Amino acid sequence: MFFWISAFLASYQLLVKMRINDGRLPSNKFVIIFSRFMRMWPLYAFTLLFFWRIIPLFGGEGPLFFEYQNMNECDEHWMWHLTFLNNLIPWKGKDGCMPWTWYLACEMQFFIFVPFLVQNYF
Repeated sequence: MFFWISAFLASYQLLVKMRINDGRLPSNKFVIIFSRFMRMWPLYAFTLLFFWRIIPLFGGEGPLFFEYQNMNECDEHWMWHLTFLNNLIPWKGKDGCMPWTWYLACEMQFFIFVPFLVQNYF
């Protein structure tokens, strides 16, 4: 369901851009992808920094904090999160650094492919 919604919204956004551009796809698809990346990346980077470096400084008193200590592996996998590849890498291992963000990586990867797939039909 999430993937269907992601594809629908990405296609809708391209259709809006086509309406503005007299029914043609924008000539530079990389600008569309870069603008999407720059809208998501700063907030995602702040969330990673907050989860990885700030919470351990001020947290640690709650009844479930032991789960956080076992789950925080951001020292090893932070780069894959900032490049939106955390759903693919580590390939055979388990990523314990913000495991709930797999969907953002999937959505960004889908958004990279949609303009090129839509180009073949218009």
